[in-house]
Parts: sequence; structure tokens; C-alpha cells
Amino acid sequence: MSFGANIVVGGELDRVGQVGRLNSGRLDYPFMPTKTVPYTEGIILEIPGQVGDFTAEYTPPMDIELTSIAVGANRYHPTDSWSVFTGEDKPVNYICKNIYTKDVPEGIQLMAVKSIKAGEKIIFKFNNRGGQSKYAWVNYQGLRDENA
Repeated sequence: MSFGANIVVGGELDRVGQVGRLNSGRLDYPFMPTKTVPYTEGIILEIPGQVGDFTAEYTPPMDIELTSIAVGANRYHPTDSWSVFTGEDKPVNYICKNIYTKDVPEGIQLMAVKSIKAGEKIIFKFNNRGGQSKYAWVNYQGLRDENA
């Protein structure tokens, strides 16, 4: 003796192309990116042996979605810190603010992608409280459109 059963499934997951739009939008943009091609750009900042804030600007040549930031230096001081922001130096524009350096390079994975338009400035600011000369390296990691 044998038997068969049919199970009817449905709802959001049956809608092709809608898998990312689950109830409450948790997987929608900005929690999931819309761009598909990896894009990473690195910059270097030479910091003189004096106390103060030193900045490096980067302007992407195309629209990107920033997903993470990696920072390293050839010398660390416990009171040094760094920040990343777009546009003007205002609290609302900060992506990362006053991240104190550690004895190793570090990366920050953003909880939501940050859209950066072509021509929009990303500013890396290093607060050299220790006053030692050093180099700081920054990688802006994100995604771009396929034809960009």
C-alpha cells in the first residue's frame, strides 16, 4: 500500500524576484546592496610627526555602495584615532567617528551599505594625538554597477 501527499506552499518565497523582500523589509536596501561588482580603492596618508588632525579625500569616479572600511598604519599610539565622513565635517555625515587605533590593522563591516554618488567626497581624518610620524592606509570596500 502506498499513498501520496501534496503540500501547498506559497507566500513571499513563491514570488520570483521577491526573495529579498521578506516581511518587515529586513533584507531590502540598505541592508542588502543593489550593486553587484566588487570595487575596492585604497589611499595612503602620510602623517607628519606633530599633534593634530590630518585628512585625505577620496572621490569615487562612479556611484558605489560602501560596505566596509579597512585601516592600518605603520606605527600606532594608544590615543590616536580616525574617522570617516562624507561631505562636510558635521556629525550627521560621519560613517565612523573617533575609532581609536589598535596595534593591528582593522576593518569595519558596515551594518547597512552607504551609497556614495560619483563625485561625492569621502574624507578620512586621522587624529595624531601621539605626535609620531606615520603612514596610514585606508581601503574603501564596496560594490559598483557592472557597466560602471
